[in-house]
Amino acid sequence: MLRIVVTTLLLCLMAPLMAADIETGVPILDAAFGQLQDRNFDTKAEGVTALAASGHPQASELLRGLRDGDLRYLKDNNRLVWMRDQAGDTAAIDVLNGENYGTFGSRSFRKLAINNAMRGQIDALLAQRQLTDPDPAVRLAAVDAMLGNSEPAHAEMFARLLTTEKDPAVREAMQNAASLARLSDPDPQTRRKAIANVADSLEPVVRNGLTRLANNDPNDAVRADAAAALQKINDRAALYGHLETLFFGLSLGSVLVLAAIGLAITFGVMGVINMAHGELIMLGAYTTYLIQLALPDMTGLSILLAVPAAFLVSGAVGVAIERGVIRFLYGRPLETLLATFGISLMLQQLVRTLISPQNVPVSNPDFLSGSWQINSVLSLTYNRLYIFVFCLLVFAGLFFVLKRTRLGLQVRAVSQNRAMARAMGCARPVSMP
Repeated sequence: MLRIVVTTLLLCLMAPLMAADIETGVPILDAAFGQLQDRNFDTKAEGVTALAASGHPQASELLRGLRDGDLRYLKDNNRLVWMRDQAGDTAAIDVLNGENYGTFGSRSFRKLAINNAMRGQIDALLAQRQLTDPDPAVRLAAVDAMLGNSEPAHAEMFARLLTTEKDPAVREAMQNAASLARLSDPDPQTRRKAIANVADSLEPVVRNGLTRLANNDPNDAVRADAAAALQKINDRAALYGHLETLFFGLSLGSVLVLAAIGLAITFGVMGVINMAHGELIMLGAYTTYLIQLALPDMTGLSILLAVPAAFLVSGAVGVAIERGVIRFLYGRPLETLLATFGISLMLQQLVRTLISPQNVPVSNPDFLSGSWQINSVLSLTYNRLYIFVFCLLVFAGLFFVLKRTRLGLQVRAVSQNRAMARAMGCARPVSMP
């Protein structure tokens, strides 16, 4: 008897806190949101499905609002509303007719609680509604969004869509999605066929699905097929990983090649080991930074201006070093090494004093941002790709100058035989110690 009395009192106390039914004026929406108010998340998930299948023109908008947490309902009138900031207050805007119910405190709104599984479900349902969009890019994005929430029922849907799909990229994505959905089919033979179909896919969701089958499937043949396909995919992913590492090495080596070319020419023509060569490259980089400071809203133009400006600034400083110091030390390699080392320290301190001792940022323009996505495991960043191409262009230009011009002939002559070149008037006299 005491237990009944206590339960009754608790229900009476909780009654004001229990949510009333949402009223939208549309019976099918009322039924869906009635399920979404339930405390059981399985019932809530059924409400999400019912909302997506309602056919209401604002169903997609309501699903996005539910996923993002913008969709609320007012305790005062049980209407679905959007929360909007209005002059520092929170206004309630009816989601169906746009009526403004005024401003309310945060406690006047009640949120429809969902979990991560339901968010994934909503993403998949929204993607399904985009599968018939006329834009192939939208359809492809919709298929990709559904890959993480594939169900056996999706396989038939994709099979129907494949009969009318014309875009090759979308067709391939749909075929992979259909095969991925069949990985959860109850029939072991269907699962084995699906494994064979996705054995060439590098998508992370495919690898996750195969890992699940290889570890947990009750059928021995399915586990063996999944393990073999997974090994094949991992081998391909490792190969692409090596290619990506090779690309990163080439892009980094491109910078070192440019530096090495300058050192080689300086030493070959002048006989000088320039310990300030890295600082000259540094000045070119800081030239880019200063130009971007002068043109903060024109990143693309600043980079195009900085390329020739960096060459000119570094070249001018190099000429100043030669005319002010190196010309008096020709033929004395130890002294030139020590002198250029001292100049390098001076240039470093100059930059620290005039600009900053900390690293400074240089922004990439739009055409240098992003990456070239070859597949799901291999992407080449555009900035590294441009560095490699730029190095090739500089190397090709230098090769042309050295091989096809009179200046290049003189440079090669001095590098190979200074005495003979000096006799021919191609090199200045060098006093020996």
